Amino acid sequence: MNTPGQLFLSHSLWKLQQMQAAIEARLPLFSPGQIWAKSKPTENSVGNLILHLCGNVRYYIGHGIDVQPHSCPN
Repeated sequence: MNTPGQLFLSHSLWKLQQMQAAIEARLPLFSPGQIWAKSKPTENSVGNLILHLCGNVRYYIGHGIDVQPHSCPN
C-alpha cells in the first residue's frame, strides 16, 4: 500500500512531467526574440522565467528530495 508520502511524490512527479510536456510543446511556437523579449524593463521574459523554474525544480526537487549534488550539469 502506498503511504501518503509516496502518493504525494508520485502525483508531484506526474504533474511536473505534464507541465514540462506542455512547455516543450509550446516553446517552439515562438522565436528566440519573442522568448527573450520584455514589454518593460522591469518585467521578466518568458525565457528568464523558464530558467528560474528549471533552477527551482533542480534545487528543491533534485537536491531536497533526491539528494543530488549541488553542482550544475554542463
